[in-house]
Amino acid sequence: MTFVESINTVVFKKYANFNGRASRSEYWWYALFMFLIQILAMTLFSNLYSYQEYNPIKIIISLALFLPSLGVSIRRLHDTNKSGWWLLSPLAIGAIFGALAYILTLIGVGTSAIFLVAISIGITHLYLFYLMLKISDEGENKYGHNCCSI
Repeated sequence: MTFVESINTVVFKKYANFNGRASRSEYWWYALFMFLIQILAMTLFSNLYSYQEYNPIKIIISLALFLPSLGVSIRRLHDTNKSGWWLLSPLAIGAIFGALAYILTLIGVGTSAIFLVAISIGITHLYLFYLMLKISDEGENKYGHNCCSI
C-alpha cells in the first residue's frame, strides 16, 4: 500500500471503522501522514499562536483525525491477532502501578514510586510499539482475512 492509498483508505473509506485488519504499511503510512499534518499545522499557524498558546487549528485537525487514528490502530492490533482494547493497556497499567505507588508513599517507602509507574507505562508502550511493527498474521484470524501481507 502506498502513502496516498493509505490516507485514502484510513481517512475516507474507513473513517470510523474499528472492524477488520490493517496492514503495517497502511498503519505506518498513516502515522507519517499524522506527523506531517501536525508539523504543518504548527508551522503554518505559528505566526498566529505562540508555541505555548492555545492553537485551535491544531486542535480541530486532531479532533477530525481522532476516529481514523483510533480505527487504524485498532485494526492494526487486529492484524496481529490482538484485541483493540490493548490500546488502553498503558492507562490500566498506569492506574494499577499508580495506586501501588500511592500506597507505598503513604507507608513511607515510596521514594521511588513514580519511577515504578514510569517504567511500567514505558514497558507497556514498548510492547504496543512492538505489536505495531509485528508482521501480520498469515491467512485468517478471528478479526478477518489478511488482505495485505505488508
